[in-house]
Amino acid sequence: MDNIKRDLKLAFVLQKTCVRYMIGYDNDAIIHHYTLPYEDLRGAETFLPHLQDTVKNLPSPIRLVTTHSGPGSITLNRIALSIAKGLSMGWTCPLYLPSRFDLINDFTIQYNQCLWTFNAYNGSFFTRMKKDKDIVDLGLLSTEQLTEFVNNHAIHHCGEWHETDHFKLFEEQEILFLFKRHCAIEIAPNVTVN
Repeated sequence: MDNIKRDLKLAFVLQKTCVRYMIGYDNDAIIHHYTLPYEDLRGAETFLPHLQDTVKNLPSPIRLVTTHSGPGSITLNRIALSIAKGLSMGWTCPLYLPSRFDLINDFTIQYNQCLWTFNAYNGSFFTRMKKDKDIVDLGLLSTEQLTEFVNNHAIHHCGEWHETDHFKLFEEQEILFLFKRHCAIEIAPNVTVN
């Protein structure tokens, strides 16, 4: 490997059945990629000890932490954001929090029109629609409202409402889109890194 010092970044996503995380360089070269399955949210507790063991053997310190800011399960989002903020503060490095809508937009870039939905877990779904280059926030829609909308519009759907194989693929690749979304790491002026 060359002698150029490269900054490391950590990206992680807490999902319903697993935590996925990647560590790699600011040029998108991935050096660690893990999926830790669990049966319930208590299983997410295995993430930090696993991460701690991994970080001990890194060639340089983590200089950026990233996870998504939601929408989705409020419990999962709270846990992920708490972990991310704690790691960012502990390592004195920046925290990057894109929306899941940003990530699914990257995933469905090939579609001119697409409907994205994430479960709000209250009988409704956070919903946005991409039409050409415009993104329209449709707000919280019930199952009935979504059914009516889809019946009246010929549009590709990727989301948690009527989960499709396409959405399952997004969930598997969400960590990769999160990792690649912030390529160049910019250290905030008030942050010092040893």
